[in-house]
Amino acid sequence: MALHGLRDSTHDIDTVNRISASIRIAAEEVAHDRGFEADWLNDRAAGFAPVGLDEDECEVFYEHPRLRVLGPPPDYVFLMKLYAARGGPDHDDMVALWPRRTFTSAEDAASRFAAAYAHVRRDPHLAGYITTIKNEAAASG
Repeated sequence: MALHGLRDSTHDIDTVNRISASIRIAAEEVAHDRGFEADWLNDRAAGFAPVGLDEDECEVFYEHPRLRVLGPPPDYVFLMKLYAARGGPDHDDMVALWPRRTFTSAEDAASRFAAAYAHVRRDPHLAGYITTIKNEAAASG
């Protein structure tokens, strides 16, 4: 959200890729040196990664010969937040993301959700909830 310019800051960086032991150790060293929380770099978002996320669709936020930071397009972040559906911050994040989406409608977003998370039981109210998000985005915007 911060890399998309939708938050001023963040306390952690989530990745959809599993973090190797060597990267985890390096991140913990950075945390110790900089006074960060030990899990400032974490892979908790990996379980929410939607099917169909292609690295070629991601935006390059930073590139260095030994480090490349990619961010998924707003549509995928929206779908991940919808899947996580913890309310509160996720709901607010989806409202903030809605103006940047390429979904043509709430129904289109619900259809893309179904394709990205085929293992999830269909919710007949999902498009209605997304319509609420769309309306809140329009009202705030």
